[in-house]
Amino acid sequence: MKKLIYSIAIIGAVLVASGCTKMPSPEDLDKLSQQKAAADAAEARVAELEKQKAQLQQDLADVQAVLKQHEDEFAELKQRK
Repeated sequence: MKKLIYSIAIIGAVLVASGCTKMPSPEDLDKLSQQKAAADAAEARVAELEKQKAQLQQDLADVQAVLKQHEDEFAELKQRK
């Protein structure tokens, strides 16, 4: 029984000691802040590029519609000859 109590006490002490962490240093906080700023900038760039992609896809669809219209007109004129 004593052995069990000592084992539990030792395991508890190890868990308590391993659970303690040091506070982040100012350098660590600065690095974290820089990384967060970089991540925010990257996310903003992704959103900007996705918006640009959507606009380009719409432009492409518009140009393809005009091309189709011109091809149809050309085919109609070719048949009249």
